[in-house]
Formats: sequence, C-alpha cells, structure tokens
Amino acid sequence: MSVNIVAHVTGGTVAGTIYNPGWLTALLLFLPLTAWTVRILSGRGGFRRGAWAFLIGWGTALHLILAVSLVPLVKGWISTPAPAIVLQVVNAGLLILVPWLAERWRGGVLIRPAS
Repeated sequence: MSVNIVAHVTGGTVAGTIYNPGWLTALLLFLPLTAWTVRILSGRGGFRRGAWAFLIGWGTALHLILAVSLVPLVKGWISTPAPAIVLQVVNAGLLILVPWLAERWRGGVLIRPAS
C-alpha cells in the first residue's frame, strides 16, 4: 500500500499533473491503512527488519508487474487486453500467495516478533 502511495502521489507530482486516477485512493484509503498497519506491526516485539524489507520489496514487485502488464496495452503495443487481464489476475493471486508462503517459510522466522 505504501508503494501505491509513492507511485501515485510522486508520479503525479513529477508529471506535473498532481492528480491521477490512483491519487485520491492512495491518500484517502492507502495512507491511513499503511499508517495503521505500521502501528500494529510495530507493537510489542514488532516485525523483524527482514519482514519489513520483504513487504516493501514485494509491494514494489507487484507494482512492477502491474506496470509491465498495463503499459504495453495503454501505449498500443499490444492489440488485445487479454494478456494484461490474465497477468492482473495472476498478480492478485500472488498478492496473497507469496506473503502466505513467506509466513510458512522456515516456521515463520520472517514474521515472528523480534526478541
């Protein structure tokens, strides 16, 4: 969610348009959810540094997958939306699957509270 905020708000600012389709959602939905998530996950024991790195890295990877699937469609490099649609469905599944697998990797060592 934090990557979404950076992508839309910074992207719009750099482009000089400030507003873009994800800007309002990023600020009104994802910013409060990110703040809440950080507050909760930083509580007693908190997350390990590796878990934070994983979450930020995975969020970045998901946005790159999103861009890779949508930019060719928007630019007209591909004529049918089917590949982009399939990749977005896979992307949504990966959003859930990869953190779930990371949670189970080595007995949850990544997400156990720091000691």
